Amino acid sequence: MSFIIYFLFYISLHDKYKYNIVSSLSLVARNNHYSAPRIFRTRSVLSTTTTTTTTTSLMKDSVSDSISIRYRLASSTASTATRTSLAASFESGAVRNHSWSPQDLTNNSDYSSTSSSVATAATSPIPEDDYIRKYEANPNQLWPVEFFLIAYRRRPRKKKKVKETKEAKAKAKEIAEPKTKIKMETEMETETQILVRRSANGTSKYGLGTGVPATRWMPSSPKDAGTTAGTTAGTVPPVGYKVSEPLITFDASNYPEFPFISNGDGDEHGDGDGDEYKSWTYTKIDICEDAFHNDDALQDPELEQYAICIREILKMKLDELEQQQQQQQQQQQQHSNSISDSDSDSDSSSDTIRMNDFERSKISVVKHIVQRNNCVAAIQGTLRMSGLFAYKDKDCRYVNLPKNNDIDADATISPDKLIQSMRIYTMFPQMPNPLPNPSSSSSTLYDEIQNRPLQMKLSGRNPHEDIYGRTYTHISTSNVSNTIHGVYFTVDVTDLPGLNDVDDDDDDDDNDGKEKLGTIPPALDLFSTKQIQREWVSLEDLKVLNNCSSSSPSDLNSEGGESGSKSINTINSRISVEDPKPTFISGFIVRQLVKEGVIQISY
Repeated sequence: MSFIIYFLFYISLHDKYKYNIVSSLSLVARNNHYSAPRIFRTRSVLSTTTTTTTTTSLMKDSVSDSISIRYRLASSTASTATRTSLAASFESGAVRNHSWSPQDLTNNSDYSSTSSSVATAATSPIPEDDYIRKYEANPNQLWPVEFFLIAYRRRPRKKKKVKETKEAKAKAKEIAEPKTKIKMETEMETETQILVRRSANGTSKYGLGTGVPATRWMPSSPKDAGTTAGTTAGTVPPVGYKVSEPLITFDASNYPEFPFISNGDGDEHGDGDGDEYKSWTYTKIDICEDAFHNDDALQDPELEQYAICIREILKMKLDELEQQQQQQQQQQQQHSNSISDSDSDSDSSSDTIRMNDFERSKISVVKHIVQRNNCVAAIQGTLRMSGLFAYKDKDCRYVNLPKNNDIDADATISPDKLIQSMRIYTMFPQMPNPLPNPSSSSSTLYDEIQNRPLQMKLSGRNPHEDIYGRTYTHISTSNVSNTIHGVYFTVDVTDLPGLNDVDDDDDDDDNDGKEKLGTIPPALDLFSTKQIQREWVSLEDLKVLNNCSSSSPSDLNSEGGESGSKSINTINSRISVEDPKPTFISGFIVRQLVKEGVIQISY
């Protein structure tokens, strides 16, 4: 007993442990209460009980400045036994098939089954006031949109095997000399690698480091609470961005992770007298059209012209996709109208139409963004951040830009190829719960990320999907703009000179296979000239592919697929089922690109 008292006293002297202790105690104290969307919270659950008073007092006394541990105390829609079983299964490391494919985030029927072998509670229906459905009610105004560039390469992977021949043994014995140099046999295999950078926010190990929002949310200034539409008073956007016109705001209480705490009078929406917590708002901001014009160090007329060319071709591509969606919608509607014999067939047809509604909305949103002139700056930004077009020296880039719109020029990445690779995916993040107040300190936000896995285990929260069964694509900070429509360009740089120079000198085994200096493009922050180290990491190490191939290189053709009818099965068998989220932010996205053949995994 004395040891426990001493340990608690020691912990109390170290601020960095307070978050863990108080978070754990508050989760235990609330027992059967956990964060749930507003529509499922009962009015009577949060009266001033002894447990609630004790927990609130404990949090205030111990970490009064840590807003991120003020939990919404609400009743669970799942039983205590189910949540306990679920938490135990996560704790024990039960096998789960971690898979993802593009999902309609507004349709309940998409989530009637789970990809997990872990028994989970039945999912709840998506409420009408779900924030995704609110986004869909006014998609062009509310959805954040971000552009990404993915660079990958395929290269031989050498496995050296030591083998001493009979001739070498005989010769060594004959001349009574030390063993002759061992003969090396090299087995050639193929490895696909992604150009990544280390993640700095602690949510995962690696990230693409090329994401540039064309439009996103940022916390509003308090002055915006009384600001009328069409004005921009209050919120000061970061460098290179401006407040959207007309002014668009979105209340934080719309997000299911918002930390409601009742005052005991039945008012749990944070707007009554004596409420513990007041809501805040987010303001929409857009990248400036002249974002790279005001700093000589950032100006790059050639890269800007390249971005303009990409945008023009992208506009035509989106028009084409929109027409295809309309044609599919008409065909499916006709098919649906002709089906009346089977209820199940009718339901299936309705689900397909619903999914296409979400897809069509997504294309429409991106098209709306691309039609704006400031979209060029977002595209230029993702090209710049990739480092592919950075200067090695004064006159030489890592990758040359096409001259005079010569899209077939050697050693260039043509705009046509980028547009052919373009895919639009919606990213749905695992957010902190509760959602921290924007005024929270950086250390508090970092602590939340580090302690989130433990908190999820204690509360029984599923770390892989929300209570509606929607799969999380990545682990997020408190940035609500991480629910996005992402526009992904992918480029194969395998054959580009200067990016794949390795030391293959057999006389220098220590450096054999290593990159030559100056061949890896750097990472660049959006509006910074500071170069940050990038690295090539294999799809296996990024948890995109399994560690062992299910087919030999001879089974695969030069276009990246397998010969014959087995190509799809072979690729799918290579897809990893491990959870990529802690390792690679875009792990699920890259898996999908592999499955669609955008990223080739063999020569």
